[in-house]
Amino acid sequence: DMKIAKEISAAILNGEEIGVSSDFPIEGELPVQLRYVEERGSLPRLGIRISLHEEDGPFERTLHLIPRTVTVGMGCRKGIDPAAAESLLHQALKENRLSVKSIEALCTIDIKKEEAALHLLAEGLGVPLRVFSAAELSQLTDEFTASAFVSQITGVDNVCERAAVLGSRGSLISGKKALNGVTVALAQREEKYKWTQQ
Repeated sequence: DMKIAKEISAAILNGEEIGVSSDFPIEGELPVQLRYVEERGSLPRLGIRISLHEEDGPFERTLHLIPRTVTVGMGCRKGIDPAAAESLLHQALKENRLSVKSIEALCTIDIKKEEAALHLLAEGLGVPLRVFSAAELSQLTDEFTASAFVSQITGVDNVCERAAVLGSRGSLISGKKALNGVTVALAQREEKYKWTQQ
């Protein structure tokens, strides 16, 4: 939110203290005029919240900084209704308290690379659609929700979970959800953060 970002910049120039609340550890020395705060207690009027969700607070005016570290893995039957894919994705995001802005990619198997619903969803999210072969997906050794039917059709026992993990090079945070011919899973790439002085 550029309006709040400008407010914070002006407040810093005026010597006002800015709060910081983060769900992630951040290395390095906190810049002058910023201070970490607890969710309770005395809070500065303005603050920065670093999180994968954008729920209210904790400050009167909060600038939400949302790292793009979540990858969506998706499978679907041929000719799926785009609304069905979008609906299931938003359901999974809501259940896991994740902002749609945290998504960095949508991934699937290569036999779905021409699926219109997936292209429309990726375009609407403003992220790339990445595809992997069955052989690439099969190389992952983690435990996934296996399906004999999916294996028969695609050559791999699970598309959405494997695609999410492979695309993120991270770990699964929400396993397979299925509804109306769509499956979705979410994985998160681990990222390290550090304060730097300009």
